[in-house]
Amino acid sequence: MFRPGSVGQMSDYDVGESVIRTGHEYLDLVLNGGIHLPSLTLIEGDVQSGKGTLAQSISNEALQEGNGVTYFTSENSPKAIVEQMQAFGMDIMDHITNALFHVPRLQQPVVGDRCEWAVSPERLMLGLIEDLQSNAELRKIIVLDDISDMMRFGEESNVIQMFAECTRLRDEGTTIIALAQSYAIEQDRIDAIAKLCDVHMNLETTGLGDHKGTLLTVHKANNKSLDARNTVAFRIVNGQGIKTVDVPRTAASSTLRPALGRAAFTSESMPPVRFQALSRLSPLHTIRNHVCIKPAC
Repeated sequence: MFRPGSVGQMSDYDVGESVIRTGHEYLDLVLNGGIHLPSLTLIEGDVQSGKGTLAQSISNEALQEGNGVTYFTSENSPKAIVEQMQAFGMDIMDHITNALFHVPRLQQPVVGDRCEWAVSPERLMLGLIEDLQSNAELRKIIVLDDISDMMRFGEESNVIQMFAECTRLRDEGTTIIALAQSYAIEQDRIDAIAKLCDVHMNLETTGLGDHKGTLLTVHKANNKSLDARNTVAFRIVNGQGIKTVDVPRTAASSTLRPALGRAAFTSESMPPVRFQALSRLSPLHTIRNHVCIKPAC
C-alpha cells in the first residue's frame, strides 16, 4: 500500500498531455502518473464506495487541462452530478459554459408487460455505442456512470462486443471510463471485460479507523497486471472529495481487506475474439442479431 512519503516518486513520471491525474496522488503513483490517454478503464466496486466521486475527480482534472468530457449518468440527474461536483470543490461552471463538459442521461433497461423488455439491454448498448461515436471527435474523455444493468442483463457476447467497440474508439483516440456495481455482475463476466481494458480497479467499502472508507485495488494498469503495491485507501469528505487515508503498517493486514485473491489479467491471456469494425458494418451489427436475456420476474 502507498503511504505518505511516496509522493516524491511522482517526479519520475512524465505527466503531460498524455496523462490525466485522478485527484488521488497515491493512486496516480500506482497508475504510473494517472489515467493515460487514450485508454479504456473499468472501475467496479461496492455501492457507495466512491466510484462516482473518483470518476468526477478524473473528469475535473481532465477539464482543468482543457480536455472535453462527456459524463453519462444513470443514477443521478445531470443537475445532481453538477451540484455534487461543486459540493466537492470542483469549479466546472466555466467548462459547461464553454461546452467542454456535457452530462447526458444514460438510460437503463426497462421491463414491460409479461416479463418482456420494454427497453432491452441490447437496444441500449446499440444506442450507447452510437452516442459514443457521435461524441468521440469532440470529447477526449467519456465517462459511463454506470452500466451495471447492461452488463448484468445483456447477453455476454453482446456485452463483450460493446466493450470491443470501446477499444476501437480508444484506438482512435477516445478515453472511456466505465463504472459498474460489482454485486450486480457475475465475476466471470467482470473478468472477461477486464481483459479488454487497459485499467481495472476494484473499490471495497471498509472500516478505516473510526470512519468508513474505501480500499481501492488496481488489478491492471497500462495493460499490465499488478499484484503488489497496488492498493490505496481513501475517504469521501464533504467539500473536499477524495481524501487520502494513511493506514499504519501493523493494521493494514487486519483492518483492510485487500482483494489479493482476484485474478490478474493480461492481453496475452485473452482468448481470441472476432469482432468486425463499425466502419464496415452498421453499429453493433452482431448485437442486433442476438436475442437478449429476459428479465427475471
